[in-house]
Amino acid sequence: MLRGGSAREEWLPNYYAPRILYWLDKQSFYPLRSEQYGPDGKLTLVEVRLTDMFNPTLGDRGYGPLLIVYWDVSNDIMTYMSRDNHRLRHWTPEEGELFFNPDFMRRQWYLEASVKTQVDVFQLEQFFLRPTLEEGKFPTERQIHLPPEIAARFQAQDAAGRLVFELGQTPPVATVTAEAVPVVKKTETSEANPEEDVVDTYVQQAEQAPPTTLR
Repeated sequence: MLRGGSAREEWLPNYYAPRILYWLDKQSFYPLRSEQYGPDGKLTLVEVRLTDMFNPTLGDRGYGPLLIVYWDVSNDIMTYMSRDNHRLRHWTPEEGELFFNPDFMRRQWYLEASVKTQVDVFQLEQFFLRPTLEEGKFPTERQIHLPPEIAARFQAQDAAGRLVFELGQTPPVATVTAEAVPVVKKTETSEANPEEDVVDTYVQQAEQAPPTTLR
């Protein structure tokens, strides 16, 4: 199901995205995809969501976003957001009145520390592909005009099954050469000497620190 909205010129003159289309689930009306269109009517941003049921007691209203991928079409920039740290909490009437009001929520305060996400992406090869364009769907409501270079990247991505930015170039293959480790042999002696028996057979190396994510 497709639903759209347009900015009122008298309220938001020269707004960068005067038109937004929402792709909704037919049963729950949950937004699975949204598209922003610029003043010239061309597609500028695509947002797609992978959802999950976080609160079954709410029925169709219990769905929430698990992964969100954003694609800035004109600049070919992609970002993502993970929300795998949802936790159910029951609020008392007093807490609801205190926390869920415009004066409190506009401060963007966090009520408690969130659980660290477990789905961070650290390598380009693991990043999400550009969202599909869904060409041919709702043609009277959507104008899909990609710049030629970005359209070529999109086609190359679909052919390669991974993100492609540089066209006409084969990515270098990383090779690792393993060197033989010398074996240290212990010389047998007739007399046991504790101090001489200590041989640096094992080389201790500092543990590598886990990758740091900047937020």
